[in-house]
Amino acid sequence: MRRGDRPSARISDISHAQGRTHHETVIAEEAQNERPDPVMAMIDALIDREGGFSNHADDRGGATKYGITRTTLAAWRGMPVETDDVRNLSIDEARRIYRARYVEEPGIERLPFGLRAPMFDAAVLHGPGAAVRLLQYLLRRIGEDVGPVDGRIGTRTITATLSADARWGERLVASLAEERRRLIYRLVRRDPTQRVFVNGWLARIDRLDPLAHRDGQASRNA
Repeated sequence: MRRGDRPSARISDISHAQGRTHHETVIAEEAQNERPDPVMAMIDALIDREGGFSNHADDRGGATKYGITRTTLAAWRGMPVETDDVRNLSIDEARRIYRARYVEEPGIERLPFGLRAPMFDAAVLHGPGAAVRLLQYLLRRIGEDVGPVDGRIGTRTITATLSADARWGERLVASLAEERRRLIYRLVRRDPTQRVFVNGWLARIDRLDPLAHRDGQASRNA
């Protein structure tokens, strides 16, 4: 606790002051402890987009479930895994992998709120380091000082992102989406076998691009 901060009041203290019964206090405390977890909501939305088990012949990730590839699962468990291990992956383990490897380790929660979901999605699709470098290059191009482009969310990247978010708002998110589209096109030029996935990749980027969504709504309402 920082000096000068006032300790937050516990539900039980407030309840005592308000004359609540013990049963009412327990219910209030349970409600407080069941507040929605924004990180879990973000993870569940991605899992919903990724879908269940797949093993497409052209997918460089091979067998995949909930977006977790065989390679990612093996690294998480610290041992080789087979296709059936991926097929039997539980949604709870997938959630733990996403939270640890794609949210907490890269530092996605440290970013401004509007950037968290698109950066999390980028970390899953492109890899955490590549996603952060994409953001750092973008910040540098719009005049922010991010220091070295190292794929790490450090103090300078956070400061630069906060500054850019204050200046650009949702246009920053839209610019990140455009950088991701360019990355997809470069990947397909290098490896044409990945063309089969382009429409799906672009669709998931569009879902997290506020300007693309708005333009789509406008065209549907026209």
